[in-house]
Parts: sequence; structure tokens; C-alpha cells
Amino acid sequence: MKYGKIYLFILAVVLFSSCNDWLTVTPQNKTQEDDLFKTGDGYRVALNGLYQQMSENSLYGQELTWGFMSVLSQNYVYDNLKSQRYKDAGAYEYGTSGCSSIIDGIWRKLYNTIANCNNLLQRIETENPGLFELKELERNMIMGEAYSIRAFCQFELLRLFAPAPVTDDKKVYLVYVTEYPTLVGKKLPVTDYLDLVIDDLKKGKNLLATFDTIEPYVVGEQAYWFRMECSSYPSSPGAFFNARGTHLDYYATTALLARVYQYANMQELALKEAREILECEYFDFTPESQLSMDQVNDRNQKAHCDIMFSLFNNQENKIAESYYNGIAGFMEIKDMTNLFTGDGDDYRKAYMVIKSYDSKDISIKWRESSNQEVFNQQNPLIPVIRLSEMYYIAGEAIFDKDPGQAIDWLDEARLGRGCKTRLPRELTKAQYLERVIQDARREYIAEGQLFYLYKRLNHPVIDGDKTIELGAKFVLPIPDSDLVSF
Repeated sequence: MKYGKIYLFILAVVLFSSCNDWLTVTPQNKTQEDDLFKTGDGYRVALNGLYQQMSENSLYGQELTWGFMSVLSQNYVYDNLKSQRYKDAGAYEYGTSGCSSIIDGIWRKLYNTIANCNNLLQRIETENPGLFELKELERNMIMGEAYSIRAFCQFELLRLFAPAPVTDDKKVYLVYVTEYPTLVGKKLPVTDYLDLVIDDLKKGKNLLATFDTIEPYVVGEQAYWFRMECSSYPSSPGAFFNARGTHLDYYATTALLARVYQYANMQELALKEAREILECEYFDFTPESQLSMDQVNDRNQKAHCDIMFSLFNNQENKIAESYYNGIAGFMEIKDMTNLFTGDGDDYRKAYMVIKSYDSKDISIKWRESSNQEVFNQQNPLIPVIRLSEMYYIAGEAIFDKDPGQAIDWLDEARLGRGCKTRLPRELTKAQYLERVIQDARREYIAEGQLFYLYKRLNHPVIDGDKTIELGAKFVLPIPDSDLVSF
């Protein structure tokens, strides 16, 4: 058993004028680490640092959204993949040097984030609430988000590096890490590991409830037009508390808990969490009026009104730029003709896919807008959980008891995206799931979530007019990494 180095991430641009390097935990650097946590502002910086890590290109800034995971989902035309590592990924050749470097980067960054999260949690659990501007309210908010982040990152590791419960072989795969600085522990079966993910999310949700559901300035900000925007709500105590949709707040944690329960095949519990979101007055789909502008640069390119949780990276346009300028063909959406058959009015086709300079179908989600207002509000957003997923989860969970309600919910999701035709009322469970997959293929274009849907259902990956049986290829190989190895 090897011991890897653990790093503490500090948002250097906020607190320190020096480098952006990771700080290895040593007695010398522990002094700097202790200084960070001497103030409430230091805890805010540490929490923001976790989100910044998650937004880097090795994770959701690229590879877990429009990069690696979208390639695995067969979103793009294979022949136009300009990068050899993405060609390898599109062929599921995980052992090549290029592909393995992506996988290793994901593994390392997730574990770095978990280590930093555990450091924050160990400190804040015994911290005096008087250190924080909003006292116990703020302490619980930061601690709740940290629990949710820890669960989120370890759930991502499970979805990538272990079988889905539907094909669970009862073997042990990963350690659920809860202590800092150690990453040593007992590997767990998938079901036991999921129980710990759920426990952390329940802790996070309970801690976040007071701040996000009772405080008047926060409740007012939950309306979709404030959740993703950094403009201040009138009574907000400061910028740190704005744009709650870019944090794992109460509602994002509820949505994530629904996702995890569904993955664990705990359908009744998944339904309860998803239904809480669907019955909440704050959330609705992005209206057509924000998508239908003649000028593409003026459109709500991320459809951000219905994002439940988004990460934020103000350099995202630079990360994605080369894929739109010069090698735009990489982003060509596969099978556009069949993907939207019967639903030509679907907003995701009519407004969110355009022709590139070389007449290829590309998503506008990651395209840099020349409209400064759109650029400021939209370009940095990285969608992670959408409202539509709550309809998918609730419908699948209720289908066996009430197929009519399941079909109604899927219809609501489709109508929210501009589809004019309703689904047939007589669908078997298998037919219903195929309809969910069809809609998810449109919804998750260049967002990376489709692969996990295929994996959870052990469904063949749809690749244009053919399918690919992945089997064991749904599980990525665990890297032989010096950073984290067991």
C-alpha cells in the first residue's frame, strides 16, 4: 500500500500575491495553512478554492463535460476528432498514453479536491461560530457545502472507476475518504460506498436548509434569474452569498441526492428528492424568448435558467476557444438528422445548435459570445445538473406505479424545450426508457452526462445508426498514480 502526497489548495489570487502552486502539507507550510483558517474570510476562500478545482480543465472545465465524457458519449463525429487522445477515447482505448493521461488527471484532481475538502471539514467542525460574519448560519452553510462537495467528488469517482449497481460484481473498488491528510482506508463494495455518499449529502442538506430556505435574502435569490447571476440581491450581505446556483446549495444538494438515489436504485427515495425540486416554485425552463434571438451572440447559450448546479470558470472561453477557432470540426454533433426526428421545433436544435464556418453542426454552449452581457453571464458557467434530470428521475421512479404520471413528466420536460408533439400514452417501461434516452441525447449535448445514463442502465451506447456494447468498458482503469494509490 502506497501513500500519496496530499496537497492543500489555496486561492492565491485572493489571499496571497505569490504563486498558484499547490502547498504540500509540511510543518513549514502548515503555518501558512493555519493562517488561512484564522478568519471567516479564510474559510470562504478555502471553499471557493474547492469549486475552482472542480472547474479546472482536467475536471468540469473540459474533460468531464464537453471533452472526454462527451467523446465517450459519442456526441461528436469521430472522423473530426483532431486530438489523438480523443480518438482513443472515442474508440474506448483507455490504455493508450493520451487517454490514460486524461484519466490520470481526473483521478488526481478529484482526490486533491477531496483532500482539501476534508481539511476544511476537520477544521470547521470545531470552529467557533463567532469567527464568521453570519455566525452559526454561515458556519453551517460552509460546512454543508463542504459535505456536499466531498460526496459529489467521491460519487464521480464511483461513476467512473467502479461498476454501476446494475452490473455490480460485489467486489471492492474504492476507499471513501473522510480524513485529512491520509487517503488510506478500506476499499468498499459499490453499495457500501454509495451509503457513505448518501450520508454526506444528507448531512449537507440538513446544514444548508436554514440558510437557503429560511433567510429572506437567500429565498428571494433562489428565483432562476438570480441563481446563476452574480448581481447582488437587494438585501444580500455580500458577493460570497450571491449566485447560489454556482454552489452546492440546498437545492443543488437535493438534486444531487436524487441523482445518487437513482444510481443506487433507491427509486422511492430518488422520487422524493426529485419531487421536492419539481414542486418548488423557484425553477422553470429557460423561456424561448431568451433563446430565439436572430443574433446567436445574444442567445442564452447555456440555457442557464434551468441549471440546478453550475460550476464557474471565467477562463472557460479560453479553454474551449481552440475547439471553436481553427479546429471547430472537433465539436461537430453526430447524427443531427436522426437526433431530432419528429421534433423540428425543439429549442435544442432550433436555437442551440448552429453551423460552424465550415458548415458543421456545433453546439453554442461553449462558443464565446461577442455580446458582453451574455459573455459575462454565460461563458463562465459549466452546467452540472439541470432541471430536466429531475423530470427524468421522477418519471423513471414512478413509472411502475403510475406510468401516466411518468409520461406526463417526460412530456413536461420536452415541452419545456419546445417540442410540440406529446408522447404516446401507451408505453412499456422499456419504451419509456428509450424515450428518456432520446431526450437525454439532446439535453446533454456537449455536457458529458449521457455516458453515465448508459452506464446506469447498462444500455448500449448509441453511435449514430449503430450501437456499442461497452460491458467492462463502462469502468475506467484506476491509474497507477503516485498521488493516490492503494
